[in-house]
Amino acid sequence: MTDDSGDEPDGVSIELSHDEALVLFEWLAHRDEAGDLPLEDQAEQRVLWDIHAGLESTLEEPFRPDYAKLLAAARNRVRDATE
Repeated sequence: MTDDSGDEPDGVSIELSHDEALVLFEWLAHRDEAGDLPLEDQAEQRVLWDIHAGLESTLEEPFRPDYAKLLAAARNRVRDATE
């Protein structure tokens, strides 16, 4: 979709809980470091990098010394109760 001028695409918002954002941030960081995402086009990589950068600029936890503990707690809260 484009705006009325036809020049810019409309934005899309996705709402995540803080825990979901932290888990997604870590997953994106890990996948990027491992380089193991099967991408068909460089545009897909660009989108994932942009999402990762947006999360990085929003979250404080990745820069805290107790990050591993905070991430584990977030994963536990996000994880399905049956696991």
